Amino acid sequence: MKVCAGGAPIQHVTGARLLGFHLDSALTWEAHIDQLCKRLGSACFALRRLTMTAGKNAVRECYFATVHSLLTYGVELWGRASDWRRVFSQQKRAIRAMSGKAEDAPARDLFRELKILPLPCLFIYQVSIFTHEHQDMYKRRGINSNYNLRSNRLHNRLVAEQHKLAKSERSVYIIGPSIYNRLPNSVRDAVSTAAFKVRLKMWLTQESFYSYDDFFSLPIVDKL
Repeated sequence: MKVCAGGAPIQHVTGARLLGFHLDSALTWEAHIDQLCKRLGSACFALRRLTMTAGKNAVRECYFATVHSLLTYGVELWGRASDWRRVFSQQKRAIRAMSGKAEDAPARDLFRELKILPLPCLFIYQVSIFTHEHQDMYKRRGINSNYNLRSNRLHNRLVAEQHKLAKSERSVYIIGPSIYNRLPNSVRDAVSTAAFKVRLKMWLTQESFYSYDDFFSLPIVDKL
């Protein structure tokens, strides 16, 4: 297929860089994750060296200035790519470096101690905020006051849009309701977006989901 703009043909490429993202023609995010892992590797090395001379607070601040900023940039777009575990491995490497632990030491408890969200939680956090702020884009379960129907208890449950492509399931708009419906009522009932963010972060820090399967195994919350 040939595409022209203003009478000039546009060259077909397999990849391009846009706003800091490395995009490929199939949107697999492999190229972006390759570059991200390289930058995270350098940050992990610097953190381990820094722990030898700086205090814990300074090291933690450097983590948020380097590793955290890299992870959160567009995580809602690439966070569920097939290679997401490569990025998560680099994050765990950074957590071990901050704690002075060996490369093969368990890191799950370290996340809780440092109050840092694992990569799956960062994805859930960003998607949840988007969904909370755009609830008017989704349909909800109906309420029939004339009958005592089970569906009446589900009126706060968002309904995901129908889609045909499997790749669409990873989009923020499609997966948003599936994530939002699994949040506890104490989080979803926040009176403001600011309160929602605070409650959501506290809950995710406590749960510290290590994989997406851990989160999606939660039951969908029913509003009573």
